[in-house]
Amino acid sequence: LKEDNINLLFELMSLPCFHEYQVPLRYVKHPSFEAKEGLYSDILEAILKFPDLSKRLAVLERLLQYFHKYDVHVTKQFPVKVVSLLADMRKEHIDQVDLHCRLTKIDYVTGTCMCCGNKLPRTEITDKETQTLMKAIRDLVIIGDDIYQSTDPKELRLFEKFLEKGKYDLVIDGLNVSYQRVPGLADRFKPTGISSANLMETVKLFFKQKKKVLVIHRPELKGFPHYPEIDSMATVYMFDSVSQDDPFLILASLKSKCLFLSNDLMRQHNHLLAEKDPYLGQLFTKWQVKQQVFLTGFEKVKHNYTGPPKLIFPPAHDVTPTKTGSYWHIPIRKGDARQLTLVQDKTLYFGHSQAWDCIGPKVTEASARDMIFDQIEWPLWLQDKDAPTQTLKQARSIKSNDLKRSWNKTKREEGVKISDELDEYFTKFRQERRLEHNRSYVRDEPGEKKSKRRKRREPPNVISRSEWGVDTHR
Repeated sequence: LKEDNINLLFELMSLPCFHEYQVPLRYVKHPSFEAKEGLYSDILEAILKFPDLSKRLAVLERLLQYFHKYDVHVTKQFPVKVVSLLADMRKEHIDQVDLHCRLTKIDYVTGTCMCCGNKLPRTEITDKETQTLMKAIRDLVIIGDDIYQSTDPKELRLFEKFLEKGKYDLVIDGLNVSYQRVPGLADRFKPTGISSANLMETVKLFFKQKKKVLVIHRPELKGFPHYPEIDSMATVYMFDSVSQDDPFLILASLKSKCLFLSNDLMRQHNHLLAEKDPYLGQLFTKWQVKQQVFLTGFEKVKHNYTGPPKLIFPPAHDVTPTKTGSYWHIPIRKGDARQLTLVQDKTLYFGHSQAWDCIGPKVTEASARDMIFDQIEWPLWLQDKDAPTQTLKQARSIKSNDLKRSWNKTKREEGVKISDELDEYFTKFRQERRLEHNRSYVRDEPGEKKSKRRKRREPPNVISRSEWGVDTHR
């Protein structure tokens, strides 16, 4: 870099010993990240030393292309330095540089940038990469040095023969869903009835959408109260208590090229693959972000934890540095922009909080669409083109969410005002009724003896707020 040899600089940066097939979504605080970030900052400072504008722009473009190729996520200090660089370039070359850097978010349901409005491409896993992962999971994770540490050869052969019978739309980690923590229960105890109901509601959700579901569980599933319903709505495959179910879950999802539902981040399997070959670890994480559905909890229905599940589907766009049109989108390193919440820490990519850099021409009108990050409905981009679509249902769902948002914005102003007016009206109404009720007592005439017990007429029918059709809840 000091010798201004840019070609040699990027050749050295492309060596595996430098980029190390880094996975920033998993290793948030890697020791080498800070040193590499310092080098990227030095490259930005060196760009201003070049007198030719075209060379400055070429070096900046090459750096962003390097980010895209090796999946580099930057810190929140990087866009500040890019903004300063572009400002200096605009001052020196007036009306020749139209580049700006802005913080933005990506709507992970549609892949649309909230700043420039461009749609990011989807993550693509080729057939060759899928076969590479399947072979690695089978040979390195399941069989490994000793197959009896994870399963036995007979069970592996039976499961592979079972997968040849057909493909599925979703594979569910039954143990993970059944024993998912729910509010109000002790940390070390969850009743079997609630575990059974949670799994049943999860399967039922996808069964209603006519999805073919595979549930992987243990023989204890037969003791669940809702086992008949689960078995009727999905295909159930049970492993013995010795076999590890996670590798088989991954194998089934790879074989069917479908989504899988689990809150397990598969850290041990990723570590094992990355230890054998760093490229396999990077490829496994790329596939996992594209295919994994996370469970955040269950809706509460009639004071029971048996409602439908709350799900976070995978993003509909690539989560690596990407160029769409004239705009580059660079993700901010996970956990660097803000403190992670419990839900964000459980997911590899949490689209609602993930910050991005949008580098490109000046945007006249920014997109005003709200972020939708928790959807139960099956994503539109995952639907079969030949099957009947749910566009109308999705549109109604989005419209309903928009109406709820608009009401939430105005209820503090209008709702409280209306409620106060109703309270004032019914207060006066009750006072008048009370006065009329007090006048209805039969009083003794003057000179007569006082009766031991006063007689009174029946009070008039008082109209309550509920009879007026007014919601009494504020």
